[in-house]
Amino acid sequence: MDDRFETTRLRRSHLAVADNPRPGLDCVITLSETFAGTSLPGPISISIRYVPDRHFLPQAGLSAYLAAIGTLDWDSLETLGAEIIGDLDSELLPRWVQLRLEAAGATTHRVTFEQRKPDWQDRLMLSRIALD
Repeated sequence: MDDRFETTRLRRSHLAVADNPRPGLDCVITLSETFAGTSLPGPISISIRYVPDRHFLPQAGLSAYLAAIGTLDWDSLETLGAEIIGDLDSELLPRWVQLRLEAAGATTHRVTFEQRKPDWQDRLMLSRIALD
């Protein structure tokens, strides 16, 4: 088995999602947390905003996932973010998701990713979401 596939599978196994009590009802969920332990310098602040479909991510599920990925080596904030948004898209299956990572120290480094299902559009809802 490919090591990358196994690493991805193990990482995603920590991302415990729950059934959405009202599928079809659009709402924006925001989760934020700061975590440390990555090979990147300083603590990393993460903010996830998403419109759920069939599943949502409980705060405890995010915390467990971040604890697991915090033990892995990352060569950049961009690589970490690309993997996280891929994991969210695969396990959470959101209609729309925005991920922001920030490493702050003597300087600030912020990366923002966004992804949506091709057939989902709610321009009015998205127009009310501040980008920063």
